[in-house]
Amino acid sequence: MSVFNNVRKNLKFQLNKQDFPIGIFGSFKYNRIIHLQNLRNYLNTNNYLARLSEDLDSHFHDTDFEKPIGYDLKISRNLIDSSKIHIFVFFQERKYEHHINESLAVELAYLLSQLENGSITNPRVIIYTQKGIERDVGGLLRDLILDKKYWRDYPFNKLDDIYEHAITTCNRFISSY
Repeated sequence: MSVFNNVRKNLKFQLNKQDFPIGIFGSFKYNRIIHLQNLRNYLNTNNYLARLSEDLDSHFHDTDFEKPIGYDLKISRNLIDSSKIHIFVFFQERKYEHHINESLAVELAYLLSQLENGSITNPRVIIYTQKGIERDVGGLLRDLILDKKYWRDYPFNKLDDIYEHAITTCNRFISSY
């Protein structure tokens, strides 16, 4: 009977994973989108429902589509609002890069406003910060990242260093629901 219960419990957990869509947020600049896509694919291979904003954007690969003002913001908000788990990945800028985390800061601030006004309850947020980023961000963004009320930040060197941590944390979030 205990083997049957364990199988049933595991099956229920696997099914619950699909009830917890995961939004992944990070810079798409300078081919960093490939790293975010790899994280999404890794989570999806492990039976999660992970998405990037490109997954909600039917025009993402349409080079002829001219985005109206507010288009990217709408897609971003939709991903935040439709996700039950939010993963933010802040990358360190290279010497020739500037403001690569700007849109991510806007997304995190929007999520914070949704949490504070009660539109999103029971936050499940993971923030990954690439080592060295503390040199790149100003005080306001640093304060936002380090806000311990709703999330914790986890440093990483390479993005694939976080894969197992993301799985473990998502499992914990789902199990505690």
